[in-house]
Formats: sequence, structure tokens, C-alpha cells
Amino acid sequence: MVILNRIRVVVSVLTFLCSVSIASQYSDGVMESVVLVRQTGRTAFNLPKELPAVDSYVAVVDCAEIGQTYEIHYRERIETFLVADCSGSRATTA
Repeated sequence: MVILNRIRVVVSVLTFLCSVSIASQYSDGVMESVVLVRQTGRTAFNLPKELPAVDSYVAVVDCAEIGQTYEIHYRERIETFLVADCSGSRATTA
């Protein structure tokens, strides 16, 4: 029942985000390039040289979330994502 509740929360959050935001995707190889640049330490929000084991990377609005990992529980699967990029806003960028 806990997993089912998490799925409902995730689906609700994703539905909300898609209804108030524009969902987009990066071209092949772009996110990997972003990760490499953030690992150099030359950006306002950097990533460590040693990255946690994750299934994929995501971008969010709030740049303060860069480096955080999130899990999505869906049916019998659990996937992990590392926040590697952000769109930012005046309130969330440095």
C-alpha cells in the first residue's frame, strides 16, 4: 500500500508539473555534456567528480536541487535520477 501511495503522489506531482510547466527533453548527448561541465567546478551549482549510481539525469526549475537524487516508484520498478541541470529563475539561481 505504501508503494501504491507513492505512485499516486508521483503521478499527481508529474501531472501537476506538466499542467503548469512545459515539459521538454534534451537532444542526445546534451545532458552528458552538462554533467561534465558541472563536474569541472566552474559553475554556480557543481556536481562531484564521483557521481552516485543512477538510471538517468533530470533537469528541474530550482537550481538548488542540483546534485539531489530522486526515486520514482512505478509498478514493480524503481528508477533513480540525479538532478544535473536547471532552468532556474531569479529566485533559484546564483
